[in-house]
Amino acid sequence: MLLDLTPLRAYRDYRLLFFGQMVSYLGSMISYVAIPYEVYALTKNSFMVGLLGTVQLVPVLVFSLIGGSYADRFDRRRLLLVSEMLLCLGTLGLFLNARSANPSLVLIFVLAGFLQSVNAFHRPAMEAMTQKLIEPKHYGAVAALNTFRSSLGAILGPALGGVLIASFGIQTGYLVDLGTFFFAVLAIYFMRASVPPEQSENQSSFHAIKESLIYAWKKPELVGTYLVDIVAITFA
Repeated sequence: MLLDLTPLRAYRDYRLLFFGQMVSYLGSMISYVAIPYEVYALTKNSFMVGLLGTVQLVPVLVFSLIGGSYADRFDRRRLLLVSEMLLCLGTLGLFLNARSANPSLVLIFVLAGFLQSVNAFHRPAMEAMTQKLIEPKHYGAVAALNTFRSSLGAILGPALGGVLIASFGIQTGYLVDLGTFFFAVLAIYFMRASVPPEQSENQSSFHAIKESLIYAWKKPELVGTYLVDIVAITFA
């Protein structure tokens, strides 16, 4: 079954967002391989690699609901742009650390947690913004395109990361990831649409998070999905 490319042809801003995020996600998957590889290269300890996974999981659990609340209360385009810049800074830190004579293991853990924290704000903003860039009749086609983009990055990114790390070293993987943020930031910058928040900036984040938790708790299918994800990330 062929993908419906109508949203890419019909919506300029979605097209910019799609290809910018495709390149950026490909780079992120390179770092996804490079970070645990560097931890193992420094420690020769599989437990430390597993501990890294825990450090990356905690920010997701803590900040995901807050990120969703912010996506409803602030301009999504601005939030996405700031998130991309912060992710770029975190990756720059990993690159500079890898280049140093004595790379800091603690700094790798801190930056890995920082990147996951920022992603907890980045993803809700991107998903919420996407829905505002297209007409409802194209939601199905966009969902398929976004799944294709994620799958492509998840397959090609780690493979490319392995080749780069084996051929040129860990720092090259970080450097390539760093370069991909340029495309994402540029794409967001040239988008014309301004997506206003659905809620007032003065509305309490705690109140919004409380409503989200109550809604999720009433949906067993959502609770089950969250639990499966948590178990998979923790014990993978």
